[in-house]
Amino acid sequence: MTLDVPSGDDIGARIGATDRPYEAIELSIVDAFLPPKPSIIDVGANIGNHSIYWALTGQAAVTAFEPYPPALKLLNANIARNSVTALVTSRNEAIGSSPGGAAPVPMQGNLGATRMSVDPSGPVKVISLNSLRSTHCDLLKVDVEGSELAVLQGASDILADLRPLVWVEVLTAIDDASVRERMIAHGYRSALMLSPTNVLFLPRRRTMLRIGTNRNAFLGFARRSAGRLARWTARRIPTVKP
Repeated sequence: MTLDVPSGDDIGARIGATDRPYEAIELSIVDAFLPPKPSIIDVGANIGNHSIYWALTGQAAVTAFEPYPPALKLLNANIARNSVTALVTSRNEAIGSSPGGAAPVPMQGNLGATRMSVDPSGPVKVISLNSLRSTHCDLLKVDVEGSELAVLQGASDILADLRPLVWVEVLTAIDDASVRERMIAHGYRSALMLSPTNVLFLPRRRTMLRIGTNRNAFLGFARRSAGRLARWTARRIPTVKP
């Protein structure tokens, strides 16, 4: 996978420093739960890191939503650059709880941190995932800088009828609690922490067992778990002054 990235951008710098996809460990863990040639909805695709990874590694059919024009331009260029136009379809729309409008609120130096502000007269069209009337979805990935709950509210039919895996980025404790409450209401009672800000919700508890069948996924999860344990321990060991 090769990606055009914006100059001076946070995610671009991370990809360049590691020569690996952004969130490579998280992606490797999620791989264990995906069927062959999965159908994926990527909400907040940014420059296409995740969408293109899934298309190249798993022949996934991906619908990639990216409402911010500068990111969309790079997304489309990267889709063509990696020859996955037959697998990845980009859409220039924001996803919310209901139809409407929005305006982008960019963040300097981090294209992926651009968020959408509700604005009925804004330049960005907002739709709900329910309006797609999807018949197949194995994974719903949501990375929308604080608008996660609105996306999930507008995806109630998909969650109820198709029961996909749901990967959500949550940036605050309040957002995390709200998202978890929403997913529990939809019957998702098992969740896997991919990182401090990324949660994978599983439609059935037994799905968790799949992580043991994929070596890379298991090692990635073990590495993440060890790091969380180390941080938890460090916070609780009192500092002794000499």
